[in-house]
Parts: sequence; C-alpha cells; structure tokens
Amino acid sequence: MGEKTLLNKFLSSVKRGSLEITYWDGETKMFGTTSPKVQITIHDPSAIWDVVNKSTLGFGEAYMDGRIDVSSPLEMVSLFLDDIPSHPHYPPGWNVPKEQQVQFHYDKGNDFFSLWLDSTLSYSCAYFQKETDSIEKAQSQKTAYILKKLHLQESHSLLDIGCGWGHLLIAAAKHYGVTGLGITLSEKQYEYAKEIAKREGIEHRVKFQLMSFEDLKKNNDQFDRIVSIGMFEHVGRPNYSEYFHTLKSVLKKGGLGLLHTITQQKEQGSDPWLDTYIFPGGMIPSVREIVQLLPDFHFYLLDYENLRAHYALTLRRWQEKFDENKDRIEKKYGESFYRMWRLYLSTSLGGFQYGHLSLSQFTFSKEIDYSYPLTRDSLYA
Repeated sequence: MGEKTLLNKFLSSVKRGSLEITYWDGETKMFGTTSPKVQITIHDPSAIWDVVNKSTLGFGEAYMDGRIDVSSPLEMVSLFLDDIPSHPHYPPGWNVPKEQQVQFHYDKGNDFFSLWLDSTLSYSCAYFQKETDSIEKAQSQKTAYILKKLHLQESHSLLDIGCGWGHLLIAAAKHYGVTGLGITLSEKQYEYAKEIAKREGIEHRVKFQLMSFEDLKKNNDQFDRIVSIGMFEHVGRPNYSEYFHTLKSVLKKGGLGLLHTITQQKEQGSDPWLDTYIFPGGMIPSVREIVQLLPDFHFYLLDYENLRAHYALTLRRWQEKFDENKDRIEKKYGESFYRMWRLYLSTSLGGFQYGHLSLSQFTFSKEIDYSYPLTRDSLYA
C-alpha cells in the first residue's frame, strides 16, 4: 500500500473540524468538513509509516526532526479528541528510577526554565482572576490562593512534597510565619531553593532536602499541613497507596493536606511520545482514583476545585514567552529540542482547552476537622 493511500485511510475518521494535508510532491487533500482548519505538511514519506505504526510517538519524532510541519498543534488536538489512543500499559519510562525521571525533565537548567516561566519559576497551573492577568500576577495569586486553602497559622509546620524551586514554601514562611520542609528529587531545584531561602533570610524557618516522598517516614517528623503541587503525576499508579500511606504517617491528626495535580477523565497510561521525550514514567490520575483512595487512609475530602481553564491560560502565557525566546533556545539547545518542547506545550494546551485534561485541587483533613470554615468566603477575601 502506498504512503498516501495508507495515510488517507488513517485520517478518514476525522470527525471534528477539517484537516488539509500537503504531500512532499505538492498534492493536497482535505479531510473533514467544518472549521477550524489545520494544515499539515509532510516533507518525507517515511513520516507516514512512523505515524501509522507508532501513533503519537511516530508523529512526535517526525515533527521534531522536521519531516512534518503543523500549522496549529493546538487545533490538531481538537481534531482527534475523540480518537486519542488509550495507553493501558506502563510505558518504558516506568522502569527508569524516580530520581532519573525527575532529573530528566527538571534538570534541563534553571536558565532554560527562566526563559519562559515567571520570575519565581513556578512550573504549575497559575490562578487567574482575569483572563488578562500576566503570568507573574497569576502565579502570585496561585500561591496566595493555595496558602489560604491551607488555613495556616504561625505555629504550623508545613511539608511541601515536590517543592519545585521553593517559592510556595518560602512565601508561606514569609507571610504566615510557619516553619517547613520542602523535598525534591531535582538537584537544580534543590540548590536554587536553598539559595533563595538564604537570600530571603528565612533559612532558619524552612529547609530543603533532596529526597523522595518514600523516605519521609524514616525521619519520624509530623506536620500540621501538607501541600503537593504538580508532583503526583510522577508517583505512578502502582505507588498511589504508598503515597497516601506516607501522607497519613506524616500528617498530624486534624491536619490539612492539599493535592494539586493534573487529572484526566478516565484511567489510562502515559502517551508514548511524552514518556520518551518529556516525562519518563509520568502518569496522570483520574479524579475518581484519588477520591476513592482518600477514605482508605482516614482522609476526609473537604473541598474539590477544577481549574482546567486556568491551566489553559497558564500554558498560553508559557507558550508566548517560549516563542519569544525561540532564537535563544535554538541557539543553545538546537532546533529539534525547540520543536520538541513547542509541541509539548501546544498539545498540553490543547488537552486543557478541549477538556481532555483538568487541573484538580483536593483539600482534605486527617480525621474529621470541626474547625474548617463553613463557606469559601475566606478564600476570596
């Protein structure tokens, strides 16, 4: 079967929008009937075999090396939303040790992330009070919003699991007077967070450690509050019970926890392209998986909020800054690297824009918390 015939058969199921294919010899073919229109240019016939045989992995690789160009990866997600393949099995990255999984993604270099994140290097969903908010303002609002949900007091100790570059824990110490511990498996994040805490003059109140959540129980420490932002996606389905068992061990009775994580509608494995090139070993939970687990560890769900639209806006801001720095990124990391991360940001935006992905915040207590506010008024004050 010829390459064109093979692709035409593969794309005959397009149900949303329209797709225009331009082949290497200049021939064009349309699929679908309605807007928006996505244009895909195939420069090399080998790309078709990769797409058909390896699905998203083949497409991503062909895009990275320039054998395929797409007018809008974002809108391409909308075209295939009903046909996004399910990946029930654990991807190859699952066998990579957790430290290596995390360092593969986050230790690209602080200089790289500083090109397109905000000044605090907050690499998670921001909180927009208005769609026109800058990423700086929205990330500051996110930090304030999460800290309000934790109902912190000066006497509290706060554990941040997967603390990133340390901004939230440092803000909690500065504005609420709490003491705290932040843990990460990224050496770059660990060194940066320690430096910022020292610069802010609060290294006596907060400390950072290079360690996994599984090791927390060894310290016999307990905390009044636990927060985990954008880390649960690295835990993996087989370790969910161990994760919540650890939280139960280190959270004081009556304490509050807040889990901030990407979620998806149904349980499935990781996309093979993302697993190979972006997040080895990453796995996105469903809401019902988490809600079902909480009672097994005597956690009571107090509040749930879906910030899907906020993550779409966050990714738009990141992508804008990423594109503004295209020349600098390509000069330092190469064109293939730029195309790889551009595809990751664009398709992630599509996932949130069109509802395949959500951002969930779960607030829960260990045992019943009789002091929790009756309303959300305090969050919006």
